[in-house]
Amino acid sequence: MDRRRADLGRRHPDHRQPHRRHGRLALDLHRGLLTRPLGASIGDYLSQPKADGGLGLGTTVTSFLFLAAILALVTFLTVTKVDRTEEPADVELEAA
Repeated sequence: MDRRRADLGRRHPDHRQPHRRHGRLALDLHRGLLTRPLGASIGDYLSQPKADGGLGLGTTVTSFLFLAAILALVTFLTVTKVDRTEEPADVELEAA
């Protein structure tokens, strides 16, 4: 019984903040349900032959276009650092 009480303090860090779990769930659903089908649809549109309603670029060119877009975005974010947030100096980070 004492062991159970000792383990209560070792729960997942979000167990006292259920709103954070729901935010992460919404983010995961957004990522999985929106971005994958959207990316697949754009990829299909770019790669399919013109006779089938696509642009006829082929899978190789489409793959290189996606690679170039990803590299450009990563380079932009690395150089400009617009995606970073500043931590207040007086806040100590909790040990994970």
